[in-house]
Amino acid sequence: MSGTILLTGFDKFGPYDRNPAAEIAEALDGQTIGGYSIRGIRLPINFRTFREELHDHLTEINPSIALGLGMDFKDVPHLSVEMEARPIARYGTFQDEEGSSAGTVTLDSNPAVLIIPNREQLEHAIQAMSPYFIASTNAGGHMCETVLRDLITLSEGGKQFLPGFVHVPHLEEQLEQSAALDPHVHSMPFDEQLRRVQQYLEVVIAMCEASE
Repeated sequence: MSGTILLTGFDKFGPYDRNPAAEIAEALDGQTIGGYSIRGIRLPINFRTFREELHDHLTEINPSIALGLGMDFKDVPHLSVEMEARPIARYGTFQDEEGSSAGTVTLDSNPAVLIIPNREQLEHAIQAMSPYFIASTNAGGHMCETVLRDLITLSEGGKQFLPGFVHVPHLEEQLEQSAALDPHVHSMPFDEQLRRVQQYLEVVIAMCEASE
């Protein structure tokens, strides 16, 4: 089997001078896992453009698997595999990456909690990959959750592609920076995060092929 994996990660934000999610996506860009080629994309921290860019990449790449990555707001030493995406109606006033303000932006008026189509399989797989992974039902309520909701919706229940989202921990060097938002004490080295995302992709590829 063969196909393409779209892997996205957000740019740095707030007090952080790095975002391991984007760095992992870019590190894996152009690589092949299990016969599947990877396209790694860095999404901007810009509420007015990030969804359009995500949708354009989906149209251009037409992936078999689409996985979003984000840096975890939860203070955990493992990777969090998001199982569901809660409703998000709108964002309030915010400043974008250029420092300009924007008003309320409606993102998703769907009141439903959206569930990833392969949840039961993933939960079993995650148990086998403990303690490096856990199943999570809290994707953050902001840009990461929006990406997951869009991926689930656009996948049409997994018929178009297999959607997913994984949060990675902070890097050790980011623990001091985290104090400006929400102090963290747990971290994971970048090389370890990279290996675990590769491991996760191997599992998802196996699921994708089993459903063919």
